[in-house]
Amino acid sequence: MDGSMTRSSVPPTRRLHVEDAVIALAHGHGVARLPHDLVREFAGADAVVFGHTHRALCERRGGVLVLNPGSLLHPRGTSVGSVALLTVRGNRVDGEIIYCDGRERAS
Repeated sequence: MDGSMTRSSVPPTRRLHVEDAVIALAHGHGVARLPHDLVREFAGADAVVFGHTHRALCERRGGVLVLNPGSLLHPRGTSVGSVALLTVRGNRVDGEIIYCDGRERAS
């Protein structure tokens, strides 16, 4: 699902500064994939957003938001697609998963 053309055109990781927050982005291919590994990999980030697994996840690990939006078109582990919404206030990053069937799960 993650074609080589897509992987070659997008950097594998990136850090964004939004307001006073640091948000780390990683596709998940070629980096640690477990939430605690991602928090360690991106030390100092207020949030880590990753993908690759296509499984929605929104939780805090040691004060760091760890978020995987899942997949709108190709979800795994469920038949319902999902996207994520991040809200940044200062250095606080909050996230929520929004499911296509109307359910929401906030962190």
